[in-house]
Amino acid sequence: MKKLYNDLPGLLLIYAGLKIFFGIILSEIFFNNYSTKNNVVSDLGRSASPTNSPTTSVVIFNGAMIVAGIAITYSAFRLIPVIDKNYITIPLIIHGIAAACVGIFPSNLSIPHTIAAITTFLTVEFVAVAAITYIGSPLSWVSAILGIFGFISLLTYPVIKTYLGDGGAERLIIYPTTLWLVIFGVYLLSIKVK
Repeated sequence: MKKLYNDLPGLLLIYAGLKIFFGIILSEIFFNNYSTKNNVVSDLGRSASPTNSPTTSVVIFNGAMIVAGIAITYSAFRLIPVIDKNYITIPLIIHGIAAACVGIFPSNLSIPHTIAAITTFLTVEFVAVAAITYIGSPLSWVSAILGIFGFISLLTYPVIKTYLGDGGAERLIIYPTTLWLVIFGVYLLSIKVK
C-alpha cells in the first residue's frame, strides 16, 4: 500500500458523499409535497413539473449531483498511481461521471437519466465490494456489506417498493454506497506506509 502524498482524494470522496446526502435533504425541503416514500430521489431534479419541483429544488439536487460526480471522478484519477488496482479506480471514475450525468440529465430526460442512474448504482456497489482487496480488515467487511446491501436492494427493488414505496426502496440502494464514499474517503486519509 502506498501512502497518499496529499489528502485531496480522500477529502474529495468525503465531500462528494456529504454533498449527495445534503443535496437530497435540502432539495426535499424545497420540493412541495415531496414524499420520501412515494417520490424517487430523481424527482428532486425533475424540471418538468414546476408546481411540485420549484427551481430551488432542481438547482440544489442537480448541482449537488454534478459537483459530487466531478469530485468523485477527479479523486479516482488521483488514486490511479496510489491504489494501482484498475478494478477499483476505473469503475470509480465511471461512477463519478455517471453521478454527474444524473444531474446533467434530469429524470424528465428519461433515457440518458436512466442509463446514468443504473450505471451509478452498479459501479459504486461493485467498487465497494472490490475495495476489500485494498482496505484493511475489519473496515473491508463494512465496505463489502454496504456494497452487497446496495446491490441486493437494487435486485429486489420491485419487491421492496411494495412495502417502502419507490422512494424508500431507492434510498436502500443509494444511501449505503453514498455512506461508503465517506467511509472510503476517511480510510484514505488514515492510510500509512507499510
